[in-house]
Amino acid sequence: MTVETFVAGLSRPEKLLAMELIWRDLRNDGKGLESPSWHDDEVNRRLANPLARIIRCIWSFRCKVVLRKTLRKAV
Repeated sequence: MTVETFVAGLSRPEKLLAMELIWRDLRNDGKGLESPSWHDDEVNRRLANPLARIIRCIWSFRCKVVLRKTLRKAV
């Protein structure tokens, strides 16, 4: 059985638990995790424009409101 086959057979809660266990193991193995090369650039970009995050949150909220209204009309 491959890892892919094993994972495919897990329920969603089991997959989430497995992810949590894997991350905990990786975090505690003493070797550390390296960030991808693009990570520092992305962090700096977001820190340079904190208003953009607020705007995205507002936009996301507005989209959810419109979607809920649309779905209620469809039901």
